[in-house]
Amino acid sequence: MNDILVKSKLGNQVWAWIFFFHGIVAFLLGITSYFILPSSPSHLSPLSEGQKAYVEIKLKEDWNSEDIDNSFSWQGAWRTLIPPQVLIAAVVLFFVGNYPVLFV
Repeated sequence: MNDILVKSKLGNQVWAWIFFFHGIVAFLLGITSYFILPSSPSHLSPLSEGQKAYVEIKLKEDWNSEDIDNSFSWQGAWRTLIPPQVLIAAVVLFFVGNYPVLFV
């Protein structure tokens, strides 16, 4: 158990480097995917021209629907916090969420 709590030569505990390297990998994958993923369905090579046209039409239908109100409202934000499942999860995670950290 003492091996986990050993400090590295740079001053951090050895286990803390896991989070550092995990963050580096996530950051690099995010940057890489930004340049690798196509910007629209028309740039997808595995799809046929008919499939590309179909996906483009469906995307335009989704984005151009007038019946959906995408504007922000505080009333809508508070409505997401009112359900009992959210309140119970917030209380439980507030008291138990840092439980493993207490014993390090």
